[in-house]
Amino acid sequence: MRPSARPRALTAHALGVRAVAAGAAVVTVAAGLAVRAGADGAFAKYAGSALYTVLLGWAVHAGVRRRAASAAGRAPGAAVPR
Repeated sequence: MRPSARPRALTAHALGVRAVAAGAAVVTVAAGLAVRAGADGAFAKYAGSALYTVLLGWAVHAGVRRRAASAAGRAPGAAVPR
């Protein structure tokens, strides 16, 4: 494997950001379980959907790298000033 083709090691900052995102995901799951246990009806339904969406956001935040995020921002159709 060429040295330039190897993935870069994660910095301490990136590992910290991922750890915070993973912790927030755990808190989000706990909140979802608490809503599910303590409420019912429409509130539980919509709160569960919202918390699931937040959980997906934390998962993406924990897994994405800056380059991928900036590349997605520069995708065709994205409104990014040049």
